[in-house]
Amino acid sequence: MRESNEHVEFDITKMEDQALVVLAVDLEMDGVQDVLILRHLQLKDDLIDELARDSGWHAEDVSDAQQEALLWMIEAIHHFDVAQIGRATPCQFRSFLHEVLTRRFIDFARRRQTFEGHIDRRTQLVDDERYESPQASPGLQRVAAADRDGDPVANAQRHEQFEQLRAALKELDETERQIFDLYAAGKTLAEIATEIGSTHDALKHRWPKIKQRLRARLAAR
Repeated sequence: MRESNEHVEFDITKMEDQALVVLAVDLEMDGVQDVLILRHLQLKDDLIDELARDSGWHAEDVSDAQQEALLWMIEAIHHFDVAQIGRATPCQFRSFLHEVLTRRFIDFARRRQTFEGHIDRRTQLVDDERYESPQASPGLQRVAAADRDGDPVANAQRHEQFEQLRAALKELDETERQIFDLYAAGKTLAEIATEIGSTHDALKHRWPKIKQRLRARLAAR
């Protein structure tokens, strides 16, 4: 077991997407959601531009789709199946985001009656009827309006949330903190179980409890 002074230095910018999804959704950290959006804005911009260009859209239609796509990114964050991270070959969040953006663009284009039907329909997603449209976090409008370096007010709020998370992590025991560090580094639950000398089944039951403890500590602050 590692000593406490050997924990991975907490750096939100170096955490894997899947770990950020856990923080954003399970721990309800809006600041982390904004970090994920900012991290993948270029993917969103490039994909929407490509799909719109293939559809022959005018500039104003492309701009509307780009704004709508911010909400589609939130949908992807909240509907990504984090439980699959423990599988041998998990779906990466970036791939899932690409699928969600493509599917939602198709829906958006149909509503505008400008879609020509030549976007690849083979994209497979969960049934739309399972979900309702997500709501933007309080910081999303700042994300949309800010340049790519971020809005100072939003950055300050995110920094405060991250400091609260750092404090909550210090309250975990040694094994729990090791599990969190390995997960944040992109390890699967199966890999973590092997490293800490546990079983995959035991860790699948323990991981939700760790998240619950962190969520309770953050809510109390």
